[in-house]
Amino acid sequence: MPLENTGDGNPVSGLTTTRKRVDFSAVDTDTPIFDYVLTKLEQHKGQLPRIADESGVPYRTLQKIASGETKDPGVTVVQTLHDHFREKERAAA
Repeated sequence: MPLENTGDGNPVSGLTTTRKRVDFSAVDTDTPIFDYVLTKLEQHKGQLPRIADESGVPYRTLQKIASGETKDPGVTVVQTLHDHFREKERAAA
């Protein structure tokens, strides 16, 4: 199957991408994003089922990250959790 340009910058036939805008103004540049996520998971460890439901990250994945079993969960998961916790902070403010 030949690759064709779908017009979104992705040369894979039929694959579209969704790009999310990130608001960097609220990002604490002194704290690495993964450390921030680990801190938030520790603070909310009794609420992992709720976090899984709200963020879309599987419960077992959250357990593995929080316990240290998963040392490198991947950029997408870390970004998703970061965005989830930041949104909660904004809503509480």
